[in-house]
Amino acid sequence: MPDTKALAQTMLKDPNFVDSLYDYMRIVDPIQKTVAYFARSHTEEICNGEHECFSLWERGQACENCISMRAFNSGDTIIKIDYRGDRVLMATAVPFNGADSQQVVELLKDITNTGIIDIEGKETDQIHKIITKRNQALVRDTLTGTYNREFIFERLPHDIARANEQGQPLTLIFAGINGFRTINDRYGLVAGDLVAKEFVKALKHYCAGKNDWCARYDGVEFILVLNNNTEKQAYQTCKRLAKKISRLTVPFEKKIIRISSDIGFYTINNEPLTAQNLIDKARKGLYTTIEMESADRNEALENVIKRLSLTLREKETALLLLKGLTNTEIAEQLFVGVSTVKKHISSIFTKAEVRSRSEFIAKYTQT
Repeated sequence: MPDTKALAQTMLKDPNFVDSLYDYMRIVDPIQKTVAYFARSHTEEICNGEHECFSLWERGQACENCISMRAFNSGDTIIKIDYRGDRVLMATAVPFNGADSQQVVELLKDITNTGIIDIEGKETDQIHKIITKRNQALVRDTLTGTYNREFIFERLPHDIARANEQGQPLTLIFAGINGFRTINDRYGLVAGDLVAKEFVKALKHYCAGKNDWCARYDGVEFILVLNNNTEKQAYQTCKRLAKKISRLTVPFEKKIIRISSDIGFYTINNEPLTAQNLIDKARKGLYTTIEMESADRNEALENVIKRLSLTLREKETALLLLKGLTNTEIAEQLFVGVSTVKKHISSIFTKAEVRSRSEFIAKYTQT
């Protein structure tokens, strides 16, 4: 009876046995997305010059399903199946502490003809679609179709590092739906799902750059990451986004659901923040869509509102009055009862020294 323990130890120490487990091995920096070492075996080095790790897959951009970053974040071994041309590869990412920084070892194995994935009789395009769908499912939010929370912490560190290295600004916009629980309670979960989907569509409209992206951070809180986007550009984008959301309506069972949102942003310029630091800074600058719309109005008109010494809720109500909304529509927008809206309007009229809605609008617009 052979000593199996001794046999296993001998096998693991044998470089040729280890080489048989993979076709290629490389050492990757998961944040910089660079390869520091690339070899066919322990004796056959292919490349020892740094190059982008995702260039292996010949798609010209970082992988959506980046297992090296996931391995780095989780401290665990991660496996995925991907394709290069007409070949199917299995990639295994194993984190370890390198001499200077945390790095990841990737072991690559050609599994095209192994039967691990059913590709027999399928065209190359079909194979690519099958694999892409599997990989996207791991980083996409099932409800909205945008990226999920895991993707944020796998991609954002790279975007921050790249922006700082290239000396370009990077903007993160944080946006959340106000009163979402009230929407679910009043209209039902199906309506809530529709609202979330429409909200994400509005956000995605501003992902104009090739490397810009949108993701679901938590619940109904989302982020937009805009590369090479200055603080001034970001502010203008937030104002346009606020206006778009304030005019957004979601039809549901012969009813109209209006959406209100909090929006904030932060732009880095050569600032070595972590992903969470950047998100937190964007959250600190949150404004409601109504507040952002009011900021974009004529300064003289805004000063009138300030002179009236309105409370925040009265100010929101006043601005909605000036947009021509009815009491019922204002109540739905602010997620309060119509009776509460009437109380706010009564207080506004008293402070503005007017008797009617038309008189208030006329006095405001003439100032």
